[in-house]
Amino acid sequence: MRDGKFSFGGRDLQLALTEPKRSNASHGLARWAAWTPEEHTANSVSLVYRVMAQTGYPWAVDLHVLYDLSADGLTVTQTATNLSGEAAPARLRGAPLSRGRRRHRPPGAHASRRDAHRRRRAADPGGDCSGGS
Repeated sequence: MRDGKFSFGGRDLQLALTEPKRSNASHGLARWAAWTPEEHTANSVSLVYRVMAQTGYPWAVDLHVLYDLSADGLTVTQTATNLSGEAAPARLRGAPLSRGRRRHRPPGAHASRRDAHRRRRAADPGGDCSGGS
């Protein structure tokens, strides 16, 4: 994001610059975070991370990623749950070859993405966002 600046909900916001020489805020708020293992089986692992409200991103969002290996290959399911009292911008990204689109999520809403099927879905607040088939 050029200059780390963006507008959302009528506010102009400034993220920290992660590439100061290029004047960019790149790679999101969770790329270098220490994710917590949630569950591990012989064929899958799930990880969680909470993005806390911070300068330039005043929303709290819970992130969940599930890696599931089967005979069909690897399926990656990403979920974001907005914990804030207002809509929050969110973009779920995976490998460099996949392209995420910015989605605006109302409070309590979920976003989900399954890379294997390029499927996105949003559920009602508190709804299931497992991204099931």
